[in-house]
Amino acid sequence: MHKCENCNITIYDDIDVCPLCHQVIDELDANEVKSAIKLFGEPAPYPDVRLRQQRMKLVMRLILFISILAEAVLIVANLLTTPDVYWSAVTGAAFLFFLISLDYWVTHDSGFAAKLGIQITLSMGVLFAIDYYFTNMKGWSLEWVIPGLILFGDAMALFLMTLNRQRWYSYTMLLLYMEILSIAMMVLYFLDQIDNLIMPVLCIAISSVFMLATIIFGDRAFYREFKRRFHV
Repeated sequence: MHKCENCNITIYDDIDVCPLCHQVIDELDANEVKSAIKLFGEPAPYPDVRLRQQRMKLVMRLILFISILAEAVLIVANLLTTPDVYWSAVTGAAFLFFLISLDYWVTHDSGFAAKLGIQITLSMGVLFAIDYYFTNMKGWSLEWVIPGLILFGDAMALFLMTLNRQRWYSYTMLLLYMEILSIAMMVLYFLDQIDNLIMPVLCIAISSVFMLATIIFGDRAFYREFKRRFHV
């Protein structure tokens, strides 16, 4: 029996690292084992998650019902006020995107950084689709909003690294992804798909500074994470 001082949990399994934070764990002595068994029982207690799952399903169904009801009201309002402009289609797309995103965050077990990267990518796709199909490609999505999401991703990566300093390296891939997206925005500028040079340059500058700082100050931890991710 072991204990993780970082997570403050007792671990019954015969392992060397914590399954939550992956730090090396300490083995309990005889008195600590007796105290843990008296407190938690033997064998290892596993919580009954069925009640939590049922509540979560109820909440998701309630959100779905409210979203459908709200969109129905908006469609009626759209037909009664401005029947020539189908703005309710935009709100419907927004509701759908919100429901898909919420379902992904609730049901998937991937890390927070991976979820955030996927969420940013999906947001970019939805905003570009709205710009293309509903506003006749005015260009606001590529010129301002998508670069803004890249800067948001940079800020979130830095915030998460600061917040979780013990495992800061787990967010380097999110930072690298923002760097790749920044380069893609610059490529679009050179292909004359974007007129505004300020935002692509700002994205590349900030992403590159953050990535360079991570490489220099991260040292071995960064290279270990890089090797683990890409198997090199």
